[in-house]
Amino acid sequence: MTSVPADAGAASRAHEEQNALRLRYLGIDTYREPVIFMRRDCHICRAVGFTVQSRVQIADGVHTLVATLNMVAGALLAEGEAGLSEVAWQKLHAKPGDTIVVSHPPPVESLPHLRAKVYGNRWPGTQRRCHQMPSSLLRHWTWMLRWAG
Repeated sequence: MTSVPADAGAASRAHEEQNALRLRYLGIDTYREPVIFMRRDCHICRAVGFTVQSRVQIADGVHTLVATLNMVAGALLAEGEAGLSEVAWQKLHAKPGDTIVVSHPPPVESLPHLRAKVYGNRWPGTQRRCHQMPSSLLRHWTWMLRWAG
């Protein structure tokens, strides 16, 4: 017999518990790129479909950031553990043993508008929205610019 959460909050907490990992300090410098290191056989990667170089959202209850996923094999990380690059460690204000929740990042708000512009349509909405689009894209896609160049 399975129990059904009584409310959406309970369902959300149950989901977070399933996607939670303990942090282990690895001391890996990736320059400015936030990177999370997870085991290749991690239950979250299998359940959610994350692969190497996936962009994932990491949250510790206070801070949130989007990072690139790298997978490790062997004994570097124990089951239920994850490591972060130095820059990700600093941005989360993390400490060894902290619990994080790993999930898909939110969609880029301006992507449908950019897609419309690529296909010859006008920028939707006000002029203010047009100025917000590039900052939204840069905030979420700086990693693409680095890899493309």
